[in-house]
Amino acid sequence: MPDFRAELCPHPASPSGPVSEVRVTGERASSGLALAYSLSGELDALAIPDGPGGRRMDGLWKHTCLELFMRPANSEQYYEFNFAPNGNWAAYQFETYREGGADLEDVSVKIDLDRRDGHLTLVASLTGLSSDLLDAPVLIGLSAVIEDDYEARSYWALHHPLSKPDFHHSDSFKLNLD
Repeated sequence: MPDFRAELCPHPASPSGPVSEVRVTGERASSGLALAYSLSGELDALAIPDGPGGRRMDGLWKHTCLELFMRPANSEQYYEFNFAPNGNWAAYQFETYREGGADLEDVSVKIDLDRRDGHLTLVASLTGLSSDLLDAPVLIGLSAVIEDDYEARSYWALHHPLSKPDFHHSDSFKLNLD
């Protein structure tokens, strides 16, 4: 059974784009974290990054990208993970709000993608996470940048605290895992 289930909503200032629904489930274990992002809609219009996947890469958020933010409870330090449908990924550690942004070196990410009949499911399996993310209370933010074939983007999250999308904002970390 998953540790959490969540449904993301589009930011009111961005177009809804080809996606009509984004759902996320996640499960923590001592060995790592597994997340499943399920997208529904007119996915033929969804822009998926080209190129070989399965490697660490910066700038994924500029195109279709599914994201996870984690912050240990009672800490300003947080982590950002980006997952592209072509299998590329990124992992960063921030000391405070948008400060730091150093690569998180010890993490490995494996991405599996299933796309059919108006549904896309991306499963991201993370290993090498520190115990403060796996064995202690954490706050989680979930988000998605959805790009269509015309390069228009919609921004999805658990919560949008500001008039423009900002997934790093502390009020975006809405899920509490004990």
